[in-house]
Amino acid sequence: MHSKSLSKLLLSVLPVLGALSGCGTYQGTATAYLTWQIVDATAPDPLTAPARDCSTKNVQWVRVQLSTGQPFDFPCTAYSGETTGFTAGTYSVDVIALGPTGAAQSAQRVTKEFFGRTNLSHFIFQVR
Repeated sequence: MHSKSLSKLLLSVLPVLGALSGCGTYQGTATAYLTWQIVDATAPDPLTAPARDCSTKNVQWVRVQLSTGQPFDFPCTAYSGETTGFTAGTYSVDVIALGPTGAAQSAQRVTKEFFGRTNLSHFIFQVR
């Protein structure tokens, strides 16, 4: 009889504990980090193409632009960057190699779920 009472108690308490545990969408912040390289657009295989210097290919900045419109710009010559914090969630992200005038030299779009510190990826920009 004691085990039946305990079972009833557990069955009534478990839903309450689940609600209190915070299960659901994460409401914190996230950052994204990435690396990149520049290759010549005429190379037959960008994965094996030699990396080019940013200035040689006229790339000054790499921009990470979230679908919310929030941009993060990094000097191309850093070859890596990490954003400041933004609200965690799923975003479409444009990663763009920009010339000195702000014109896009190469761009890629990814969709990713960001939670805490998230690796966006390694990007290979094919630039003419």
